[in-house]
Amino acid sequence: LRFDSLPMPLPSTLPIGPLDPSQLPKPLAMAPGSAFEPNALLNASSVTRLFEGEVLGSESVAVHPNGRDLVMCDRYGYVWRAKATETATEKKEGGGSEGGDGYDLDARPLAHLGAGRPLGFHFDASGNLLVCMSGGSGLVMLEAGAFEEGGGGKGRVVVLASAVSPPADGGGSGGGDERGRALPRRPHSPILYANDLDVSSRTGVVFFTDSAAIAPLRGRGGFWDTMQAYVLSLAQGEPTGRLLSYDPRTGETRVVAGGLWFANGVALAPCETWAAVVETNSLRVHKVYVEGPKKGQKEVLLDGLPGYPDGLSRAFRPASDPGSREKEQDGFWLALVAPLQPAARHLAPWRLGRLLMAWTPEGARPPLRPWGAAARLGLRGAGGGGAGGQGVEVEGWLLDPNGEALSSTSAVTDAREHGSGDRLFFGNLAGGYVSFVDGASRKVEEAKRLRLRSSGVDRSEL
Repeated sequence: LRFDSLPMPLPSTLPIGPLDPSQLPKPLAMAPGSAFEPNALLNASSVTRLFEGEVLGSESVAVHPNGRDLVMCDRYGYVWRAKATETATEKKEGGGSEGGDGYDLDARPLAHLGAGRPLGFHFDASGNLLVCMSGGSGLVMLEAGAFEEGGGGKGRVVVLASAVSPPADGGGSGGGDERGRALPRRPHSPILYANDLDVSSRTGVVFFTDSAAIAPLRGRGGFWDTMQAYVLSLAQGEPTGRLLSYDPRTGETRVVAGGLWFANGVALAPCETWAAVVETNSLRVHKVYVEGPKKGQKEVLLDGLPGYPDGLSRAFRPASDPGSREKEQDGFWLALVAPLQPAARHLAPWRLGRLLMAWTPEGARPPLRPWGAAARLGLRGAGGGGAGGQGVEVEGWLLDPNGEALSSTSAVTDAREHGSGDRLFFGNLAGGYVSFVDGASRKVEEAKRLRLRSSGVDRSEL
């Protein structure tokens, strides 16, 4: 019996494929003294939930360029704004906000983005909201007018990229290190699972991921079921994910790199010559060169993560001038949406196991153990923002080991990007709220101290 000839459930149109052993995850143990030593730095006293039961399944949170208001996209495709109140940045000792959570959610959504489920989103330099619509239109833009006072209906929803552009010379494959058999990775291939994005501050080019060659379908809950499409991509086994670029100056969409087993979060390095890109199913983060002679090449930045990596975003520190509101990027924040499933790990090497995984009804699958987790990745090597030889290291991570205060963390937003202080916002793909924590830098330092104490290192000796 040839398992590779057996079909998978819809929406997959691909059979079970071979799995390159190099793609298999190599998870690290969360041992005392390791980079991922367990802690409970995310807890009820430090985490503030927002809009519980009102904003459902917003994968991320965007801070408006005004540095105060928040924007979210729920699982049904609606865009919500929350205006900051006078107490938005006034925190009580031990958590909570003076006078409430500090944000007032608009009574009605600003817009509906159309078909698909919104996943990653960011503002561009002009104040437009760029959104990855999984299973729908690909990369879309909600114009800045929607966020003006009384701007309901002023901002249009514009589809920027729904397929890869044909090459300018009329031939070729559109670039990238494409892999796999009979996979739609060529020019004109549709963008089926747009997931996360980042925008170059120099050129305005949008770099975004297309996770897999399996499109989410609209489910019984009335929204596009990205989880079922994800499980099928895991079961199918072939690395059909890719990093794409959209150039607003030309309107062209190109393949930068392929061969990723579920491409997910993406964030540009300070030099913007390379991007960090998450490969969820392999539990790793890649460096992908987006400019220069090595464009399209990949190198492993971080491997053996203790959970499934999801969103990736830029991390910032205050500028050297204490009186300045400017910021400097000095690394990344990585969201880990759930701990590794032992069953998935053991079934992955075997085609029959993955076939059984694909056909197991959702209600019969082992439930994901809840947790909330985010890791701070610092830059190392090559002196600051240079590309040559630069890598990352885990400076510390923040964990809610039981998911009681925070769970299914799908993205992290550093409020310092818009001069809003040392606050992190967390998206929640599977939940009915978003949240924030203050004093993120202090918590990372506390995670470092805990790790050093467990490893027997006297910090005074460093």
